[in-house]
Amino acid sequence: MYNMQAVEGEMVKVHYVGTLEDGSVFEDSRQRGEPLQFIVGHGSILPAFNKTVVGMRAGETRSVTIEPEEAYGPVNPDLLRVIEKNALGDQEIPDIGSVVMFSIDDKQYPAQIRAIEEEEIMVDFNHPLAGQKISFEIELITRVTEGEESGKSNQDDKETGQD
Repeated sequence: MYNMQAVEGEMVKVHYVGTLEDGSVFEDSRQRGEPLQFIVGHGSILPAFNKTVVGMRAGETRSVTIEPEEAYGPVNPDLLRVIEKNALGDQEIPDIGSVVMFSIDDKQYPAQIRAIEEEEIMVDFNHPLAGQKISFEIELITRVTEGEESGKSNQDDKETGQD
């Protein structure tokens, strides 16, 4: 079982860097100080990210670029809303670009402040990366076998020098 490849249904840990088309980084698991742990094929991450991990070996790095339709979708203009400032009650009006939570039908939804007028605020309920082509550089750190979720690496990864 030396240096086996990641397969669907298996828990893995990866480090990744997510970038936009202009090269700016929107997320970096190393800077966060913690790898992403997920079950391959479980549906908890972007399908193209997941597909890239399938077949990787511990220590291997792969890159993938994902079109908006395969990532967070196109910008939906119906999700841009104008609300009255007084709808925020006594809350201080956040700055443009800030993300605020709105309660709708007992559920919480994040929205980014896009514009502030005298009486109204434009908020955007689209995902912040909607409409963006994104890229990931993914490194498989470890395949997690049963009983190893506590952070220990498995034997395959010890043999490749990975933690």
